[in-house]
Amino acid sequence: MPHRAGEGELWLSFEDGLPRLRLKGIAHSPRFGLGEITIVADSATQFMYAEVKLDELHEDSCIKYPFPKAAAPENAQRLKRLRWRRDQVMKWQVKEALHWNSGLSLTPMNWTSSHSLEFMLSDDAQQVTGVRLVSGSRVVKAVHLKGVPERGDHVPEAARSKFSPPERDCKLFSEVPDPSARVELKQPHRKSSALNDLLLMMTSSEPVKEWTQLYLIMSALILPGDVAVMLEDPAPPHPERLGPIAFDYSDPQLQVTVGPLEIDIIARGGKEGMIYANVNLEAEDEHQCISYEYPELNDHSRDALLDVSGVELSFFSISELRGEDCGIFIAPLARDRWIHIWVDMEADNPDAFLRSEIHHKGKVLRTTDVLRWRTGEDVTMSLRPPPSWGCTKNNMAGQLAHLDIANMHKNSIQLQDALWAFRELPPAFALREMLGVTGDVAVIVEVPKLPQLWELPAATFTYSLDLALTGEGLQGLSSFITGSFAVDIQQGKIRATAISKGPAAVTITLAIDPLVLAVRVEEIGSGSHCLMLSLEDVSAPNFVGKPNPVVDKGAFEGVEPIGDGECNHFRFFSPNGEYESVDFWYSEEEHGVCQLDVGLRRVENRLTPPAARININTWDEKNYKPEVPLTKGFNVDPDFWDCTHVSNDPTSGPWLYVSKGHDLLEEDIQVLPPVLALQKLGESLGQVGLLPHGIAKALSRLVVKSPTARPLPSHGHGSSQAQPAATVAPVVHTAPAAAAAAAAAAAAAAAAAAAAVVGDVDVFSPLLKAFTFSFSSTYPLQGRPGDSSAYASSLGHRGRGIGEVRVDLVGRRLYMRSEARNISSGLPMVETKVVYKAEQGRLWARTRVIGAQSFEQCWSIRTAEVLPVPAYGDLPRNPFLRAKNSGSGKRVLPGTERDLVQKYVLFLDENRRVELLVDDRQALAAINLDHLDRDITAGVLLHDWSTAPVNEEWFEIGDDWNCKDPKYIDYAEQLAHWDLIQVFLPTDAPGGMEDTQRL
Repeated sequence: MPHRAGEGELWLSFEDGLPRLRLKGIAHSPRFGLGEITIVADSATQFMYAEVKLDELHEDSCIKYPFPKAAAPENAQRLKRLRWRRDQVMKWQVKEALHWNSGLSLTPMNWTSSHSLEFMLSDDAQQVTGVRLVSGSRVVKAVHLKGVPERGDHVPEAARSKFSPPERDCKLFSEVPDPSARVELKQPHRKSSALNDLLLMMTSSEPVKEWTQLYLIMSALILPGDVAVMLEDPAPPHPERLGPIAFDYSDPQLQVTVGPLEIDIIARGGKEGMIYANVNLEAEDEHQCISYEYPELNDHSRDALLDVSGVELSFFSISELRGEDCGIFIAPLARDRWIHIWVDMEADNPDAFLRSEIHHKGKVLRTTDVLRWRTGEDVTMSLRPPPSWGCTKNNMAGQLAHLDIANMHKNSIQLQDALWAFRELPPAFALREMLGVTGDVAVIVEVPKLPQLWELPAATFTYSLDLALTGEGLQGLSSFITGSFAVDIQQGKIRATAISKGPAAVTITLAIDPLVLAVRVEEIGSGSHCLMLSLEDVSAPNFVGKPNPVVDKGAFEGVEPIGDGECNHFRFFSPNGEYESVDFWYSEEEHGVCQLDVGLRRVENRLTPPAARININTWDEKNYKPEVPLTKGFNVDPDFWDCTHVSNDPTSGPWLYVSKGHDLLEEDIQVLPPVLALQKLGESLGQVGLLPHGIAKALSRLVVKSPTARPLPSHGHGSSQAQPAATVAPVVHTAPAAAAAAAAAAAAAAAAAAAAVVGDVDVFSPLLKAFTFSFSSTYPLQGRPGDSSAYASSLGHRGRGIGEVRVDLVGRRLYMRSEARNISSGLPMVETKVVYKAEQGRLWARTRVIGAQSFEQCWSIRTAEVLPVPAYGDLPRNPFLRAKNSGSGKRVLPGTERDLVQKYVLFLDENRRVELLVDDRQALAAINLDHLDRDITAGVLLHDWSTAPVNEEWFEIGDDWNCKDPKYIDYAEQLAHWDLIQVFLPTDAPGGMEDTQRL
């Protein structure tokens, strides 16, 4: 650890039995230069004031902190340690009082389990001149007292102001989340265990009586050395600098079903850099060792590791471990995981770890305690397996074949990451990844079990579904559907929605009560229609009640990353061909379903792509929560559902029925696209055990046609809200055999195209490949900083412009033309054109000034390094999917009188926020670019939104650009911060640039 030195002054008062403290320290910080911190703590008010001055940064701040809460769990545990220390001080005091006159020294005082406090005395042993905190023979901290300390029974009047709060206005720390634009000063007592301990003791109603005056004085005397720590974060450990390292560890891993086990893994071992896995099962007296080639990592996992591998450990907090005060340092791992590392910063080797924890979304997944840390010559190791292991190359015929050791890395995402990190990434990051593996042994050698969904009382989730086309000649097309699903398994109830968007959007709401089914269809221009029918004549055994267990039907395929999580992958093949196959992903950490693939088939010894992929967005596996707006009206007894009763007879003409037998696949049946989502949910949820067989069968054979395609039947009771249709919803022909989903989505795509409405792809669809719009812009939108936004008002001076934008997401190309008029009397018009082409790694910008003194210039900027092409897979990433619904509801689009829009929000960084205003067609209607640090907003109204492909010619540099001799400029690193590129073509370019530019 770096040597820290400083000086200052300390004042203590115990008047009225209430300790008060004033500490002033001056230290030199490597980052901030000379720093001065003054702390005033008052037991009477239970507040601490911290004044900080940093000369080099011209910073001078005062922040007010409440004392730490003694009742907080972490502090309650700490108080036990402080009481132990108090008892040590009292024992020391009694012992020293007995033989003080017999010697000229004071014996050391026990301060922690491994540290003692030593006193420095004057030559005549009559005066304490300082204290030392010592660990063995090493001095951790030394505080020297200058001169003779002043003392008295009362505080002199001239010195009373020393214990008063600063005269300046000190703000409460909760009101100043970022005290300075450059320096983030956390609560000082969070960085100093010594200060935190003293403040905890001062929270007592009678501090002097409970803790003794001597103990409080000793606690205050060791504060000065912590001043520099309060000013800046402690330096993180760097174990990679130590060379060879080794450590023993323990973790609270539960017993595995195979009994006690011992596993040894050698990575990059032997001459060929193989993986060696040696497993012993003590209870069964079984052993096996195999070797196999280094596994490869898929692109998604590789990118996830590369994204976080460059992030170093950073200081988080102070905590206690095994009686020692430790600094906690954190760093990200792949897939939204974080590692927390405990370090004894006062130990002989501050680069050694004492504990590691793996965190995910606020939960601790694994804890590993390091018991014996060795480095350098103390480490003996061999990367060759000993002969006693008897390793064979990838031989799965041994005693432990059922454990599938050769594929054990597939059972642990953490092991996959660690193996690849050790081979490809920096040592510091590889070590962090390996620390995440130590508590994962049981997962590595034991196949995860299928979750028992059939034991759940209820479940509620939201989903999105892709119907991929696999029919002959239809590759590449798909249909995107979203919705919600709530099932009360015990009561036999379901409430579900399925929505297809676009110019011919359809919404289907489904309700099932025991032996009753109702469906409401809403189409653009044709109102709402509802039918209900009895399921008694179509029900199957076990229609109501507990689903059948399927524990023996799902084959484990491995652990795979889905989004930011890791999920266990199981595969179900329908034995009798009644249903299509299902691939099922489940997260044990989140206790939720991640994803379902339906329709995977084996053709000529290969697996075809799935016909449908169901992405589970939110999951609640304990509660039945059907309360969404679309299910309103179905949350009462079925007798009160406002629906027309029909019989389950397709020949009588209703648009709703449940197909009997296999006629759904054998006849040419027209269905609405969203019903395919309900069919796929029925098939898949029945196979994985969430739905009873009867309900699953009914859903998988549900037929819902367009109510406007034929008249409603005249029999039955109740009312129908059918109205003449202005637009006929698209229908899907369910054709024979496996091409049903393909033909369905093809018909939907054809009908949507026939509607002749531009913007036929939802702005949030994963299928969005291109978009075009013209715009009118206002900057600043408020007229002056801080004013409320209003597109049509004219407060203050504003800049206005018009233009157009064309974006090709597949090729990562962008064209923009902007035009600003009447900027000043000498600048009647300025026109700028921008073309960005990722495949050439270049951006061109052409500026024309038209006026009394015309000007024209073409700029060329190299972009390959700062705007790398992300590896998104086969489909381009829709940049708008990053936005989150603001939850503010619909509102009138500013500048119009009637257009309703929904606001979505995304952040480019901590100071730049983007608001996307989306209309009822799911087209982008306006964009607000908020600069939060300057309280200024740029407003952009969009016109002529279209998602049609963009002609190649728009991305060509024309002869009129005069770019034969372009000017090459050298600030390409700032391109990733330009608002336009950040919104439409986000990149992982490094951040941190202070200056930003807007095209």
